[in-house]
Amino acid sequence: MKIQLSAKAFVFVSLASIAILCNACTSKKDKEKVTDISLTEKKSKLPEPPPPPQVLPVENKTEKKCFENDGLKYHVSIEWESNGKEINGKVISKELSSEKSTEAAFSGTMEADELIVAFITPPPVVGDASVWTSKPWKLTKKGKQQKLIIFFNAKNYETQKWQETEYEFETCKN
Repeated sequence: MKIQLSAKAFVFVSLASIAILCNACTSKKDKEKVTDISLTEKKSKLPEPPPPPQVLPVENKTEKKCFENDGLKYHVSIEWESNGKEINGKVISKELSSEKSTEAAFSGTMEADELIVAFITPPPVVGDASVWTSKPWKLTKKGKQQKLIIFFNAKNYETQKWQETEYEFETCKN
């Protein structure tokens, strides 16, 4: 019988402990003060961040140039577009007697007033006794007009010898 009483006592003490703990939990919840702060309330209390810096679009400035030269037998025009340092263009050579035109594309670089050019297609004929060189082309200004200077190997008809000759191209009229 002693075993039964102690088991009954144990059950009674356990139930009493549970009741006391539950009562303590309930009264603690009543005493706690819960404050809900929403995210919008927090945002309104913080200062506004500065706006992002304004990003200006980069202008891709393309400059177009055109120069021409009227020789004894050929009219030669040179056109290009430059975007900063790089240039792409074409040379058009028109034979005056037949009106036959030949066009050749080139690309290269431009630094200050010097152009280093390489033909993509074979360069056109600019004269019966004139050969293109790999020397840089030069932009010069004479008065208010800009000119293009290109060096060719050309035959001197007085001496019948080949020599480096400077051809001057003027700004296109149209």
